[in-house]
Amino acid sequence: MSSPNASTFHLIVEHFSRNELERPPTPVLQQLSKLLGKGQSQPCHAPNPRAEIAALMGNVAPLPWAQIWLRNAGIRPKAEETCFVVEPVQMVAGMNNIAMRPLPQALNNAQLEAWIRMLQPVLAMDGAQLENINGQCLLRIPRPLKVRTTPLDEARNRDLRDCLPSGEDSGWIRRTMTECQMVLHDLSSHPTLSETGVNGVWLWGNTQDPIEPKLTSNPISCSVQLRTSDPWLAALLHLHPKAGEAAPLKIWHGSTQTTGLEATLTAQVRALWVGEVSTLAISLWKDAGMGRTWHLKRHHLLRFWSRPVKIDG
Repeated sequence: MSSPNASTFHLIVEHFSRNELERPPTPVLQQLSKLLGKGQSQPCHAPNPRAEIAALMGNVAPLPWAQIWLRNAGIRPKAEETCFVVEPVQMVAGMNNIAMRPLPQALNNAQLEAWIRMLQPVLAMDGAQLENINGQCLLRIPRPLKVRTTPLDEARNRDLRDCLPSGEDSGWIRRTMTECQMVLHDLSSHPTLSETGVNGVWLWGNTQDPIEPKLTSNPISCSVQLRTSDPWLAALLHLHPKAGEAAPLKIWHGSTQTTGLEATLTAQVRALWVGEVSTLAISLWKDAGMGRTWHLKRHHLLRFWSRPVKIDG
């Protein structure tokens, strides 16, 4: 992988589509669509935003995300137990299959605690324990399981039949996910969760496989400025000994609903105009299909004939 341009600012935007008739586009979406209309896009090579950022940080795929996160949280599974990451998701019925996607907006701490209280009785029957670790749910099972799972990022919007757990003990995991989904079917009596859209769970990340994360010797990968609220990327950043120091590579990651997106976008356009950065790379991810990246330079800002890019819906 070639090193990113030292004066490039990477803006990684995750956008979950919605019906345009629900409400008019926000000012930041209008500003973003006008800006993107000044340049030309190309498909992202990474399969998801998390993988794109990991690659920009100089890491070699595939990365064992569950092990990285557990290490960052200071958790070392015992030899006789298995740990899985449990993520709230939306199950979406298609014409011939059932697909899954992450929630449009992550659960806040109160919602996460309510979600755990709903699921714990189901899991306790087999002695499993669900914990909230730094805003992420961890399922600890008091016995070793031989299971192969698919990370949520790799399973989103695919036919779930191609992503379900497999292996000798996969039946337990499949049954557990089904029972949790049945509990989450009716949230009318749980006002804290009723508007979140959560109706299923996804378990992944068998931690019995001692895979070590692969980090390159690229010095850029050890001095990355990354702004994100994603717990997985925060854990990955923790592995870089010089993370947070002054660095030529800058990455901002969030959704169109993230506070600070408009201010960041405005500031970086200004930096591009005055020459503080040579390229503004904007990656836009929707809830289906691959993402696209626009590489904008100063002369692109002079275009007055550009047509706004349709990023809604």
